[in-house]
Amino acid sequence: MRNYTPSQLEINAMRQELAANGFTSFMRKMKECTNKPTIDIIKVISAETGVKRDDIRSWKHQGVCNGACANVLCGLAEESGFYFGKHMLVPTKAVCEQWLEHERHNFSGK
Repeated sequence: MRNYTPSQLEINAMRQELAANGFTSFMRKMKECTNKPTIDIIKVISAETGVKRDDIRSWKHQGVCNGACANVLCGLAEESGFYFGKHMLVPTKAVCEQWLEHERHNFSGK
C-alpha cells in the first residue's frame, strides 16, 4: 500500500535528473553507433532541431528542452540503428513518481 505522495518539487527534480541521464545515455549510444565525436553529433542535433549548440550541451545537466526535440533525437537514433524512446528523454509524471517511490523504499529504510 502506498502512503507516500511526492511533492511537485520532488517530481520536477526527479524529472530533470531522469531527463539528464536519458540525454547522456542517448549521446553515449550515438557515439557508439556512429563513431562520430560529440561535437559532430551536437552539430547534427542543432541542425535538426534549430537549438543552439550551447543549449544542447546544457541538456547534459537539464535534460532535453521539449517533446519536439525529443522526437527529433528519437528519429536520429532510429537512423543510426537503435531504438531510443521519447519517455527516456522526457519522463512522464508516473515514471518520476515510481522512481521517487523506489528511492524512498530502497534508501530510507521505509
